[in-house]
Amino acid sequence: MSIAKKRSRAQRAALKSLVMIFGDRALLQIGYPGRIAKWLGCPPPLVRPHPYTLYELNPAWRSGGGKSMHNSLGFRGAEIAVPKPEGRFRVVCMGESSTYCAGIDDDRDTYPYRLCEHLRGMLADTDIEVINAGVGGYTSIENILRLLFHVVPLRPDLIVYYYTHNDVHPRRLANLSRDYREYSCSWFEPAMGGGFYGWFKRRQNLATAYVGNVVRRRGGGRRNSKHIAGNPPVAFRANLTSLVVLAKAAGARVLLVNPNYRQESAQDPVPGAVWEHRRIVDDIGMALEVPVVDLHGALAYPEEGAIIMNENYKDEVHFSEKGADAAARIIAGAIVDNGLLDSAKGGTPLIF
Repeated sequence: MSIAKKRSRAQRAALKSLVMIFGDRALLQIGYPGRIAKWLGCPPPLVRPHPYTLYELNPAWRSGGGKSMHNSLGFRGAEIAVPKPEGRFRVVCMGESSTYCAGIDDDRDTYPYRLCEHLRGMLADTDIEVINAGVGGYTSIENILRLLFHVVPLRPDLIVYYYTHNDVHPRRLANLSRDYREYSCSWFEPAMGGGFYGWFKRRQNLATAYVGNVVRRRGGGRRNSKHIAGNPPVAFRANLTSLVVLAKAAGARVLLVNPNYRQESAQDPVPGAVWEHRRIVDDIGMALEVPVVDLHGALAYPEEGAIIMNENYKDEVHFSEKGADAAARIIAGAIVDNGLLDSAKGGTPLIF
């Protein structure tokens, strides 16, 4: 084993020990991470707390190999010019970990980056920029807030919204409010209950970067797919509708992207819920007159029951590098075919 790998392993072990002993402060003091962790050479955490969206991408984060970063505004990728340069078409890709492209180590291999490359190839005389606004674990609720707090100020010309199954997870709770409160909790509220076990699990999850287990209520056996049928996707429909309306009010055009997913099954309600969400997106596209591009049938998906994913997917929702490029090519074609980057703006901004 190389010296660098040994040092990296030692740093991770040190960081986990710090979080286990000192809790949030080891990671989350001003400066991110805390002074002791920084002195040990431990890397900043991927995310940090946020008072409204539960958490957000940590601007201080850099990958160990230097191929990936978060910029100062909290987006994956290079720095962004604010205000937007005159004459530039700015595309913002919003969504979950499948937009962030979790599992892809190089920013240049993510689907938003590849989308930019394909668009520049198709529209060579146009100044085009694509921003990756994806955040792993976000539902439609957090994405509405991200739109208002982080995306609208960038003056986007086009917003591409891609989702997978994150809005299905809340529906697996026995009781679900319109705002997903049973599914979500503050970063600083014990998510795993009290006592020593809750204290231990919280710090273990922070130390291993499983932030979803810190801000999501998953314990106690309350999550079960049998509850999906009793929780209709009222929130998903309302949130996606609101996101489109707000984006258009900000002067941006919108493209919705429906995902590949397993076929509906009587034995497993989760695929059925995803397909239900897909139909809702089609309805929203028709009602609000925004185009919808469907990856199903356009991008090869692993066969039902496959243990090994195909060349396009690392798992059932996350792209491989090849899949990210292929999806980007499909989405770029839809953008050009629908004239979404024509010189006319999407509308007069109302909420800047």
